[in-house]
This record gives sequence, C-alpha cells and structure tokens, in this order.
Amino acid sequence: MTPWLAMLFVAPEYRDEGIGAALIRVVLGRTQALGFSRLNLYTSGDLPRYYEKLGWSIDERVQYLGKERTIMHYDLASGGQ
Repeated sequence: MTPWLAMLFVAPEYRDEGIGAALIRVVLGRTQALGFSRLNLYTSGDLPRYYEKLGWSIDERVQYLGKERTIMHYDLASGGQ
C-alpha cells in the first residue's frame, strides 16, 4: 500500500478554517500527477469522520500501540469514495 499521507497537523488556533482540507487537496493533486490512483492514511480518535467528509473510505480498523487505528484510502480515479 503506497503512497501514504502522513503527519498532517494544523495548530489548534488555525483549525476549522479549511487549512487541513486545503493541504489534503494539494497532496491529492500531486499524488495524482505522479501517476498514483490511490492515497492511503491511518488515523485514530474522531478523525476518521473528518476524512470521510472529505471523500476518504475506511479499509479497516486495527489495534496498534494500544489504540484503535483506522486505515483509510482516497480513490483518485473516482474523486473519493
């Protein structure tokens, strides 16, 4: 499974301004320009809902380092799900 979106972070004082979504759109565009048809990520907590709103799909939930993690993907060929 490659490539992966990793280490996306927006400082708390700048959240809810669309910055994270804008960064993700840039990464998706660059990923597609490089010839990939899918981008993967893993996350935890409430964040899977955030990514689902942006068109990401859940692949599976796993236990890792004592926490539930959600592995997700974005299908670039279909613009999301």
